[in-house]
Amino acid sequence: MARRKKSKKKRESGGNRRLKIATREWVGGKLIAPFFITEEKPYRPEMILWLELPEDLVISTILIDPTAPPVSFHDSLISAMRSPMVGPARQPDHIRVADTQLAAELQKAVPNIEIQVAPTPELDRLLQHMAETMPAGNKIEPSYFEGGRVPAAEVKSLFHSAELLYGVAPWQVAHDNQVLRMDIPTLGVEGACVSIIGELGESLGIIIFPSLSAFEVFIQTTKGKDLPAGPIDVGTTTLSLNFERGADLPSCMHREAMENGWPVAGPNAYPWVQHRGQDGMLSPLTKRDIRVVSACATSLTAFFLKHRDLFTKDSFNPVCESYFDENDMELRFTLPYQADRLLPANDPSQSHVPSKTVSQGQRKVGRNALCPCGSGKKYKKCCLGKEQVASVVTSTPSTIHNIDRRIVDQMMHFAAQRFGDSWRRVAKDFINPEAAYQLFGPWSVYHFTVEGKPVCQWFIDDHRRSLSPVELKLLEAQQAAWLSVLEVQSVEPGHSVTFKDLLTDQERTVIEVAASKILVQRDAILGRIVDHQGESILCGCHHRPLPPLDAAEVVRRIRGRLRRKRAVPSSRLRDEKIGRYLIARWEEAVDDFDFRRSVPPKLCNTDGEELLITVDHFEFDPADRGKLVKNLTAI
Repeated sequence: MARRKKSKKKRESGGNRRLKIATREWVGGKLIAPFFITEEKPYRPEMILWLELPEDLVISTILIDPTAPPVSFHDSLISAMRSPMVGPARQPDHIRVADTQLAAELQKAVPNIEIQVAPTPELDRLLQHMAETMPAGNKIEPSYFEGGRVPAAEVKSLFHSAELLYGVAPWQVAHDNQVLRMDIPTLGVEGACVSIIGELGESLGIIIFPSLSAFEVFIQTTKGKDLPAGPIDVGTTTLSLNFERGADLPSCMHREAMENGWPVAGPNAYPWVQHRGQDGMLSPLTKRDIRVVSACATSLTAFFLKHRDLFTKDSFNPVCESYFDENDMELRFTLPYQADRLLPANDPSQSHVPSKTVSQGQRKVGRNALCPCGSGKKYKKCCLGKEQVASVVTSTPSTIHNIDRRIVDQMMHFAAQRFGDSWRRVAKDFINPEAAYQLFGPWSVYHFTVEGKPVCQWFIDDHRRSLSPVELKLLEAQQAAWLSVLEVQSVEPGHSVTFKDLLTDQERTVIEVAASKILVQRDAILGRIVDHQGESILCGCHHRPLPPLDAAEVVRRIRGRLRRKRAVPSSRLRDEKIGRYLIARWEEAVDDFDFRRSVPPKLCNTDGEELLITVDHFEFDPADRGKLVKNLTAI
């Protein structure tokens, strides 16, 4: 009797063990691989994955070759059941897929297995794990040349375009939702949406979306949300130009920029183009990607400088304008985006092709005519593209200041590395070089000579090929400027200052926002005025102005040194020795002025006798208080 009970208990125990066997669920899907095939034209292949739960066993992976015959989804399931990657041949109890069509295909192939249509987050986690654990040897080090797919000439063009865009800093005015429509017919770009980012001073650059709807999906997906770590679905692909610190660039890219001498607008302005897929994964770049970004940056620079005010207004007349590069490639911007159907593109020959002076008068040069520069090339193949940007960029004083500050910093760095102490002795011309940096910087590179030439000329000789036409024209104007004593004649606060050069007797109105808020009539400064593209700009001045009498003493001494009672030729003031003498006398005058202010004033009478300061003492009898009060009341 006891044996029967034991046997029954054993059978029950065996039955319980069979009930504890987990139901096999297979999760399958057709997904985009988390890596690229970079042979010839890069692409991300599709993958078919089968995963067994609850053990999280990868049963099958099939990489789809787009050049081979297609692999059906149901065949991949049959193959996985016959020859799984782990364990013996078997079939699942039920299957889960995220796609309705795939489910219908499977149901026909395996009608005896339950098919469920539901999300498959397990496969997303598997792809993320594959991306994170990919062997380092399979990862390609980032490079501007993208494994040879992007020519050096395209990268150089990108740097020039990015440098111009960084100089005008459109993100200081524009918001990321003030988008433009961009069309580049030659490159197959139609209805792209350009957003300027960096309003908050972070992540400066531009993002190019395939369309306005793609931009709207991106905003809805990412705006105001905490993005999860790892791959995310942002609803669209993006092509962006970001400006990064040189120290934050991948080492290979930073090394390439240094070795090739590509121009950058500053240590925080290295361009980095990124093409991201819908899941946020970086895609290998192509020549076309770089050309699209370069064309966008160059044309956006010109467009923004011409229509900067539109980005500060709530309403304005729609604008649609075309720009052409030296290869006659058209890029068209429309603002606002939706206005493309309301306005035809402008006639670029009237709005963007600058006039060129020829021997018989002035006329517009045809795009296909020989270039007036004498190169023998067609105008559109030679100077047209350069002049389109230069004519707009150089017309904005704030832009000139930005470019000038950047080039001065570059030349000072160049001089320190090339000439060392021979250049650093320029600091002896100033009592406090750091305090006088606004003048010290330009003076040290445009006027101070090392080994027979100013630093500026050495820099041009070494970097002429990497300098843009805008920079070369500005450097030419800088070399023509001179240092002098400038007296304020009138001020328009926030806009301009009219100066009289007390040595050359010339009078010029300078477009200057900062100084016009500080200087007043009769103030005198030691500075340089640069005449560039029909405008006069203040580029380098001593940080301390002087009152009229003190400035007049400096002028008297410099005229005595030059033995000139009348107007001094500007060529004499370009002489380095005269400039150094002028700086020394100005700093002496500043010291004398400060000393006089530190000494208490001496009071004298009309005969020149020092006044004696006395203190009067009065005695008051309390008995007379009533009489005093009565008199005061009467008064």
